Amino acid sequence: DLLQTVDYDSSRLTGNAAQMAHTTIGLTNLKDSQYVGRIGVGSNKDPINVVFDTGSSDLWAWSESSTDFRAYKHKRFAPNKSSSYTTDGDKFDLQYASGKAMGTYGKDTLHIGGIDVPDVTFGEVMSRPTEGVTQYMDTDKFDGVLGLGFPGNEETKGKQTSLVERIVP
Repeated sequence: DLLQTVDYDSSRLTGNAAQMAHTTIGLTNLKDSQYVGRIGVGSNKDPINVVFDTGSSDLWAWSESSTDFRAYKHKRFAPNKSSSYTTDGDKFDLQYASGKAMGTYGKDTLHIGGIDVPDVTFGEVMSRPTEGVTQYMDTDKFDGVLGLGFPGNEETKGKQTSLVERIVP
C-alpha cells in the first residue's frame, strides 16, 4: 500500500503541537530518503501524493495543462474541477540543488490530514528540465512537493506566509 500511517507518541507533543495531535497523515517511507503522503487540493479535494520536504518551503504539483512527457506518468492537478481555484498567471521557476520546476502559480484550498487551509498559493508545474531530481521523479511515486522548510525560504515570498505558519497555530 502506497500510504501507511506513521504512529506518533502524543505525550511528547508540547505547546501548539499538542493541538495538532488529532491530525493523522498517512506517510510512506521511500527508500529511506523521503516521506510521501496524500494531500487534497481544491474544492473537490483532488488527491495528490507529495513528498513532505523539510529542505524547501513551497508546494507544487504537476499541472493537467503540462505537455511535458514526464507529467503523463503522474497524477496532475486539474484546476477546472475545483470551484475554489484562482490564478493570477504569475510564473515561477523553482531552483533546487538537484533541478528545477517551472510553471504558473495557482491558489486553492489545501486539505491535509483533516485540516483545510484556504487560499494557498502553489506551483502548477508545466516542465522540469532533465537533470538531477527530474530523472529521479520519472520513476518515483510522488506527484509534487509540499515544502515544510523555514519561512522566508519559499519562492512565493510576498504572495503568502509559509504553509507551516498557516497550519500551526
